[in-house]
Amino acid sequence: MDAAPTENPIIMNVMSVYGYMVIGGAISCALWGIGCMQMFLYFLNYEEDHLWMKALVVYIWMLDTVIEALLFAGIFPPLITQWGSVASYATVQPALVIRTLLSYVLAVPVQLFFHYRIYRFTGKSKVAHVCVVLIGIVVMWQLVGVSLFTAWSLPKHQPVATALSTPRVVASEISSRASASFIDVTIAVWMTFLLAKRRKALFVRSNRMLYLLMFMTINTGLWTAVVAVLDFSLIAWHPSHLIFTLFEYPLPALYLNMLLANLNARRYLRGADGGITELRVAGLDGSGGNPIRLNSGDTSGRDGAIPLRAMNASATLAHSQDGTVAIRIEKSLVTRSDAESLNASADSKV
Repeated sequence: MDAAPTENPIIMNVMSVYGYMVIGGAISCALWGIGCMQMFLYFLNYEEDHLWMKALVVYIWMLDTVIEALLFAGIFPPLITQWGSVASYATVQPALVIRTLLSYVLAVPVQLFFHYRIYRFTGKSKVAHVCVVLIGIVVMWQLVGVSLFTAWSLPKHQPVATALSTPRVVASEISSRASASFIDVTIAVWMTFLLAKRRKALFVRSNRMLYLLMFMTINTGLWTAVVAVLDFSLIAWHPSHLIFTLFEYPLPALYLNMLLANLNARRYLRGADGGITELRVAGLDGSGGNPIRLNSGDTSGRDGAIPLRAMNASATLAHSQDGTVAIRIEKSLVTRSDAESLNASADSKV
């Protein structure tokens, strides 16, 4: 009869250090895979995009790929090749510190890209100039904070808890994460506010388009904002406890997906029908009573509805026998891409 295997007298529970890293890394890898599919769809559907935009997508994807590789390079030795080594388990892994630095190098271009789009959407007003400059300073501070964190964490072979709990390391961690949280929340709130402000109550279909834009903005920007706030909150609560890696490690892949989701949604939004479903015209029936409703999809003529396709094409504005007003509406849909706008600007400068 075979003897029972001898039990190891020292059993280490690594959940408090590497357990959260493994879970966060698994989520990050899943998001990276989704990002790969989104990038394939982007290059398949948007061949006309400007070269700089394609280069930005490739840069973000390649950097996120390096980040995923550094994550596993950092957790592989203490969990696999040097399993059981107290020194390997307790010291800071350089690959993980470099990974943190690169995650901010990835996030900053994405944040600047969305603030550039907000700047264009606001019409380049003076207020927008001031806001963009101030936010740009906050964005760049992330790189300063994470660079200080890297410089103070890399050279010393200290236990993880000791290295992450020194005052200057904690200060650099909290400031950089707070900046990232502020920027992500600003992106989602500012864009949603601008879209809601431009909402036109006259056109139902236009409302639908703006609702789609707001949903897309919230659905993409909100995720990074929530995750960044949770990451910042956990670091501020317990800097030496690595539970924050549950939310920090998926962030770079989340930025990649946020960027690609916004770029890939353009064709869907352009494909929306530019027609007017309903036009409310009040006070033109001579009585000043109820509004007159024009509905392009209703041919019954009930409730004062005038079918657009039943109008006389030669009349722009005509009164019917019952005092209602028929209005001829010519509609068209004009779409412009970011690449077309940039090319037009370049031609005007030449």
